[in-house]
Amino acid sequence: MKINETKTFKKLKNRAKDNDLKYLVIHHTGGTDADPQADSSHHTAEIIEQWHLSKGWEGIGYHYIIQKDGSVWAGRPENYHSAAVLNHNSDTLNVNMTGNFDRKEGLPNRVPTNEQEESFKQLYRDIIKRHPQLTSDKVIPHRKLQKKSCYGYNLSDTYGQELAKKAIQDSIPELKDNTPEAKALCISIEQADEMKSKINNKEVLGLFAFIKKLFK
Repeated sequence: MKINETKTFKKLKNRAKDNDLKYLVIHHTGGTDADPQADSSHHTAEIIEQWHLSKGWEGIGYHYIIQKDGSVWAGRPENYHSAAVLNHNSDTLNVNMTGNFDRKEGLPNRVPTNEQEESFKQLYRDIIKRHPQLTSDKVIPHRKLQKKSCYGYNLSDTYGQELAKKAIQDSIPELKDNTPEAKALCISIEQADEMKSKINNKEVLGLFAFIKKLFK
């Protein structure tokens, strides 16, 4: 997938690793202090970058920004601490979907766009290759770690987890009956018990445990 680089990423990409990732946290941009219901779906990585720089930060506080059109922008490098979750900036990888998902019923732009969701799934499949510990059960809203509404009241607590699960499921090719792949899978399932005794129970069970963990 195409990932655009912000000025923040270019400035910090060679910094030494200083984090230990335990969660993938999803955010929204939300409203404003003056108007919590304000529409922020038009916000871009550049707008967020300027806002965070105005606070005296090193740059964007998030690792990734997914804009309304689905374009993905790298903020801080994955191995560098964030500025996004109080007391958890060294153990979270932070992804922001632009928009205000606290908006009341009847208002437009209340949830992420289809383009944003598809881009998140692609991004998650890319991230999980480098950080296998960030399984779907570790994908959480900002509000799980801090007293906030973020990523918006219109999204359930399990929204991010379900999106991550779907990302993994979508990456598994559909197997048609009577294809060589389908037959091979059936043979593998039928011979699973035999494999356990012939190889090493720990290795086989470990493989199944890993696959199961992906779909928690």
